[in-house]
Amino acid sequence: MADLWQDVKKSVDKLTTTINVKTKEVVQVSKVKKEIDELKSKMRSYFPALGELTYTMYSEENFDQEKLKEKCKVIATLEEQVKQKEKELKQVYRESQEARGKRFCPYCEAKISDDAKFCNQCGKSLPVKIETN
Repeated sequence: MADLWQDVKKSVDKLTTTINVKTKEVVQVSKVKKEIDELKSKMRSYFPALGELTYTMYSEENFDQEKLKEKCKVIATLEEQVKQKEKELKQVYRESQEARGKRFCPYCEAKISDDAKFCNQCGKSLPVKIETN
């Protein structure tokens, strides 16, 4: 009977952990996705001004590359911020998966099975998983 209660307790603990991890993941993912959307929206708002400036310079036959570079640098900076946020989003997913006991290849970051000795994506030998009980 004690074993039954231990199994029930383990199941409840695992369920509680899963719910906590998933809740945290949803909150973090929502926050980062919102930030990505805001950055992309801001980035898109610069394109019409860049196009208008380029056309004006073309029609006046007066290209000023420095003015164009300024606008392009702002867009490039925003694009880099989007890439950083996308990496952050990927890390949130990975941490959530790891908290639920999933494994990833340390070389190519592919999801791998618990008993895998080699990565099914890159083929490299995987470190031995150490059991903690």
